[in-house]
Amino acid sequence: MKFTILFCAALLLSSIVTRPPNASAAIVGYTDYASFQSAAFGSESVIDFDSIPGGNTIDRIDDVVFSSGGSMRVYVTDGITDGTISPDNFIGNATFGFPEFENEVITMSFDTARSAAGIFVIYEGSLSTSFSLTSAGGSQSLEATSTVIDLPGPANGYFLGLVDDTGANSINSVSLRNATADRPYYFDNQTSFISIPVAIPEPGSFAMLALIGSTVACRRRR
Repeated sequence: MKFTILFCAALLLSSIVTRPPNASAAIVGYTDYASFQSAAFGSESVIDFDSIPGGNTIDRIDDVVFSSGGSMRVYVTDGITDGTISPDNFIGNATFGFPEFENEVITMSFDTARSAAGIFVIYEGSLSTSFSLTSAGGSQSLEATSTVIDLPGPANGYFLGLVDDTGANSINSVSLRNATADRPYYFDNQTSFISIPVAIPEPGSFAMLALIGSTVACRRRR
């Protein structure tokens, strides 16, 4: 009898599966769009601004709120002088005659938190390494080695993206800035991912399953 009780206790202890400690979550930055897509979790949503008539002021599209130091407007480019990532529209400010951004902090806030978020920057001239995209958990800056997107005109396109490497929807907003303002710039397609979390049973659930299994096993041995 004692042997049976000890055997059942040992079986119970060996059957309880504890949750492994979670690795520290990190927000990882990318300047290559393909690498960003490969690293991101969930389904992607892209705002290309092409369905909005040029000249309209925007503050919200779907569940994304856009804000900056000044008002923001959608401008239609000719695809030659500046070029765009998507066919027609890009985002500049509302200053007549000078619609480019300079040193404004452009923030995109999400009603539903994202597992990844990124933005395409259109910039003319040599790359300024002061471009940065930040969130509450991390940041990424453009460097001289950043991937260049060749556009039809003299401007180039660049990408900045942030990914929660655990797949958690932890990114509530991202902010874009070029602190030196040495040359004006625009931004184009905004992309983000929402992941569907996989439910992990709590340790108490594991223990209950183990208890049931061990009880059945002990009864079979009597």
